[in-house]
Amino acid sequence: MSELNKVIEDRLTAVESNASTAATAASTAQAAAAAAQATADAANAKVSVGSSEPGSPTTGLLWADTGTPALKMWNGSAWIQFATA
Repeated sequence: MSELNKVIEDRLTAVESNASTAATAASTAQAAAAAAQATADAANAKVSVGSSEPGSPTTGLLWADTGTPALKMWNGSAWIQFATA
């Protein structure tokens, strides 16, 4: 019986190891999916055109400032200028 117990114990250890590896892979995949979604959301950003700053901008919003003129993007806390005409 002791040999059978050893085989069972070894197999349980292998299953536990595989489960841990799978959990780590799932966590990594979820993080990658969240990052991909954030990138897609930023790529689908809207463009605002006008001479005054858009109210309540969201991160990634592009603003074609006709007053300057310049192309700017809201980074979440400030307008970053990309180009001027």
